[in-house]
Amino acid sequence: MRDIGAKMGERPKSVVIASGLALLGVLFALAAIITGLDLAAERLGTKMAIYILLMVLFLAVAGSLYKNGQWSWRFLIFMEVFCAVLPVAAYIFEFLDSFYTLALAAVACLTIMFTTTRGTKRWIDADRI
Repeated sequence: MRDIGAKMGERPKSVVIASGLALLGVLFALAAIITGLDLAAERLGTKMAIYILLMVLFLAVAGSLYKNGQWSWRFLIFMEVFCAVLPVAAYIFEFLDSFYTLALAAVACLTIMFTTTRGTKRWIDADRI
């Protein structure tokens, strides 16, 4: 007979996948920083600030999906939605390329999909501490 108490503390697979996707978003944001660095470009400071903000947001989302994470489930979903909206807004104002916009928005949407499951919500609200 399996020990049910030991099983409850483990991270669900959806949390592991969402955390991996958030780290993938960090890599895409880092690639956007590297490829977007054009010293002769206008608004370079603003572009770099948006890229770094995206990278930090995805890192924060990934960090909150580990044990002793800092956010409640509702705030985590809010931050993930912000991670999905920010690249689209940056694209509209011509700060981000279309490839990185699609990649970052898709990664954020997939992260939202995996963190809105019932098991993930239960783990974040009850078992994560």
